[in-house]
Amino acid sequence: KRIIRQLLEIFLRFTHRYWFHEVSDQPQAKELYRMTATYLGADRLYDEIRNEIEDMSGYLESDTLRRQANTVVRLTVVTAFGLIGTVVTGFLGMNLIALAEASMLEKIGYFMIVLVPTTVLTFYTIVKSKRLSDFLEAISDERMPTAAKFKSLLDVWGKAPRPRA
Repeated sequence: KRIIRQLLEIFLRFTHRYWFHEVSDQPQAKELYRMTATYLGADRLYDEIRNEIEDMSGYLESDTLRRQANTVVRLTVVTAFGLIGTVVTGFLGMNLIALAEASMLEKIGYFMIVLVPTTVLTFYTIVKSKRLSDFLEAISDERMPTAAKFKSLLDVWGKAPRPRA
């Protein structure tokens, strides 16, 4: 990415500093410049290089946007499933278990009992976030039959399709 951006910067600098068609006001110099530029094919080469750099830059921009969109989808899925954990821990935080008189070791034990599974579940959700995203999309599709929605749930834990070469 960095190299292509540097190429674009260099090309733009060249364009603004050196690329011009009016060399002189004298007709002989103008004609000589036109003949030389035509013979060398400077306009064609310039356009070709400009198009290639713009294509590469456009590809990089679209790839960056795709990656950002994928990250946002994954974060949204993790947040949606993390909401379930938030509700559960909020419910458990309503002092259903009296820990006021418990020893510090017992409190740390309860903390670890909640911390470890929550951490494991969070990382597992991140790993499965793409498939969970597909599942949430299937659930929200009103036209999709219930059997297909159930199949998309099972696909969360199915084998991953092999990437095409």
